[in-house]
Amino acid sequence: ISPPFSKKSLAGFTAVDHFFYEMDSSGGAIAVTLPACSAGQSIKFKLAVAGNNVTITRAGADVIDGSATFVMSVAGEEIILDANVAGNGWLVG
Repeated sequence: ISPPFSKKSLAGFTAVDHFFYEMDSSGGAIAVTLPACSAGQSIKFKLAVAGNNVTITRAGADVIDGSATFVMSVAGEEIILDANVAGNGWLVG
């Protein structure tokens, strides 16, 4: 079963668990805020059309592979963020 799908070209939005986001940053940078992390969550992102950065930012003290942010800048770049077992951070896959 495929996750729900959303195309985004907005300046910013808050991601939702178990969604696939295809983004177009040709019109400007995109800022994504992750939801609070809990075990079992997974979110997929693809930068379909580049031009500006997409910056994914943690919620609260959650980390993204040890960092506060993750930046996507290359067209075709695709990542899956999975919550770690403890539910206090995201693993980039």
